[in-house]
Amino acid sequence: MKFGSNEDDRNTIVTGTLPTLPFDLVAEIFCRLPVKLLLQLQCLGKSLKSLISDPKFTKKHLQFSKAFQHNHHLIVNIPGDIGKLIMKDCTIPSVFNAAMSTSCIKPTKLRFPDILNTVSAYKLCVSSCDGILCFTCEYDTIAGHSVVLWNPSIRRFNMFPVMENPGKRVPHSTKYNFGYGHSTHTYKIVGVSFFPDKSNEVCCYTLGTDCWRRIQDLPYGSTSAVGVFARGTINWLAYDSQSSSHNIVSLDLEKESYQKLLKPNLETDSWSLRESMDCLCIFARFEKFVDIWIMKRYDNEEPWSKLYRVPYMHDLAQLYHAPYLHDLDLNPNDDALYITEDDQVLMYYRNLVQLMFTVYDSKSGTFNMSVPQDINGYFNPEVYVESLISPCP
Repeated sequence: MKFGSNEDDRNTIVTGTLPTLPFDLVAEIFCRLPVKLLLQLQCLGKSLKSLISDPKFTKKHLQFSKAFQHNHHLIVNIPGDIGKLIMKDCTIPSVFNAAMSTSCIKPTKLRFPDILNTVSAYKLCVSSCDGILCFTCEYDTIAGHSVVLWNPSIRRFNMFPVMENPGKRVPHSTKYNFGYGHSTHTYKIVGVSFFPDKSNEVCCYTLGTDCWRRIQDLPYGSTSAVGVFARGTINWLAYDSQSSSHNIVSLDLEKESYQKLLKPNLETDSWSLRESMDCLCIFARFEKFVDIWIMKRYDNEEPWSKLYRVPYMHDLAQLYHAPYLHDLDLNPNDDALYITEDDQVLMYYRNLVQLMFTVYDSKSGTFNMSVPQDINGYFNPEVYVESLISPCP
């Protein structure tokens, strides 16, 4: 396969025996291919490499990658000997298939940047955005860096400096979020330093620049929670002492401005924020079930819709004749890891030594379970999508 060398010839692909293909058609075909194959194809010539690394192409490829479940992965961070990090990966379809057949999940061990093994696996926090995993350490640095971004699909990573503290105040913790501003086409890291007097300082690092910038502090109450990225915003659960109530504080990454979001009538004070299906979600916990709410529009008077009511699994040990379930925390953890278009909810349960995934079918009200092989210790599952997006713009 060969591209022309001048601008006119670049609009076609010339092959020895096949008809000429328009360049735009090739791009349409390639944006539907898996990342692994594209990385192999870009070695065939400069023109292919130029196409596959083009920002417009990588964005279009990301859209298609998000649309197909086989491009979605689950990564689990587990501690090995003396707290050293081990990462294991499996595709989302393999988790669902294992649960439906009540078989074991067989994850693949991942190679990752050595810098992530400079701190204990127990201290690492991970989130994801557009195929890039964001690693942070709340009470420590990662070899002198605040954040490490890594795309496991293309095996590229980037490290970022610690936030400066002009006031010389010492925070008791610092938490980071990573997200994308759609209109400005920029990826940003937001760091929030929390101080003993319940004040905070917020800084922003735009990928492609070389420094942190101070922005407005978090308003509308105090918080120490980790933010949740969804649809160009980072969202925190904040406590307003004057009204003795919790609010949702949302930071628009493009405008770098805040707003207070309305929350639905939850009828409980036990709730948390998570992201699923690229939308902000609320998990409202009751004695026997958890309600999952989703926010699809920020500019609507009634933005929240209740998706599902998921019962707790207290009786599953007897129902499935699985004695090991007695030792698991059978209340759902803070999030549903994945929600499919046909209303199946992937959740996880764990204790200190075992991890179990469950698939809840909201239509039939049934659960299916699967336990991963060779995963022992503390678990930190995260879903990411295959992408060509580089953490090194």
